[in-house]
Amino acid sequence: EGDLEEARYLYRKILKINPQNIQALNNLGVIHMKNKDYKKAIMRFNDAIAIKSDYTDAHYNLACLYAQKNDVPQSLFYLKNAVRFNPEAKNWAKNDMDLRALANMPEFKKLLETQYN
Repeated sequence: EGDLEEARYLYRKILKINPQNIQALNNLGVIHMKNKDYKKAIMRFNDAIAIKSDYTDAHYNLACLYAQKNDVPQSLFYLKNAVRFNPEAKNWAKNDMDLRALANMPEFKKLLETQYN
């Protein structure tokens, strides 16, 4: 509910009990991203991906992080992965302000229109 320090504490506590908890790793990454500690955020998202390579949320969050850093190629790479693993990610991306750096890119627009099976 907005208390990032309390959330960070609880996610770390979860990870002490279960270091393989991908949701806790991902959410910890989101907290680091909100605090603009991109290095730690990338590490946590990659930790989650190392456990479950097709974990959509971590790929999507990396897309958002790299878009915030204006690293368009990396952002598109992770967004393509997220959409490939879960086509619903296209809907998340449509109005996500974290991805505004991609909004006018033809590749981004094409990705949102692509049909996946």
